[in-house]
Amino acid sequence: MEPADTARYALFAVVGLVTIVAVAAFSKKLGVASPLLLVLIGIGYSYLPGGSTVRIPPEIILVAVLPPLLYAAAINVPLVDFRRNLSTISALSVVLVLVTAFVTGILIFFIFPDLNLGYSIALGAVISPTDAVAATSLGKKLGLPPRLVTILEGESLVNDATALVMLRSAVAVGAAATAAGSTVAAPVNIGGVLGDFGYAVAMAIIVGLVIGAITVFARSKLRDPALDTAISFAVPFIAFIPAEELHASGILAVVVAGLYAGHNSARHFTPQARISERLNWRTA
Repeated sequence: MEPADTARYALFAVVGLVTIVAVAAFSKKLGVASPLLLVLIGIGYSYLPGGSTVRIPPEIILVAVLPPLLYAAAINVPLVDFRRNLSTISALSVVLVLVTAFVTGILIFFIFPDLNLGYSIALGAVISPTDAVAATSLGKKLGLPPRLVTILEGESLVNDATALVMLRSAVAVGAAATAAGSTVAAPVNIGGVLGDFGYAVAMAIIVGLVIGAITVFARSKLRDPALDTAISFAVPFIAFIPAEELHASGILAVVVAGLYAGHNSARHFTPQARISERLNWRTA
């Protein structure tokens, strides 16, 4: 990377950070959720003449941004409320995502018939999940009942895992259809797809629980809140990487680890450590 490029990206980072802080401060005064203002600012920037295009590889978002984002949201979700509304959350985060992806994919296929059905459903899977942070921020800002906010939080945490597993399966089907020279779909082993989905979910839950238990135990032995918080920043990646290596859902493993850590924090962590972690994660 050239020095000029380094300076340009550093400038973008500084301007972006200042913009986020300013928007967060003004959004409270305006009574508008900050994600909405950030979207509007992003759209406005795209129309500025001479504005530079910043391209971020999708892998960076998937591996470096999404796990800590979901973990930060998961540790603040009450596990008791999550379990109480599990049936509703499951219906929204799994069934609704699958239906949305299929309906959207079929519509895309009819609009762009040269794109085979598998890849069309893959595009539907990309746009089907809602954002965890934005949904929670909007729900609390609108003054929704706590139960409804919990359902929104739980659904927005798990739907990413459903969409990513479906994306992987749809891409595989699309690749098989392309190899067969078909624009619809190659013969699909439904049982195999469902088996892969079940394995990805079950293994992710196991990995998330194991990592959550190990990291909570390790952090409970520390008496320095700074060290405890430093380990908590590593937990999303500790859960994500082995789950992905086992061909499970790394995102779901992160969510499970976060729910476990959040539920057991009052029992194993000192009040100072919990306050420090909460403030640092909110800042991040």
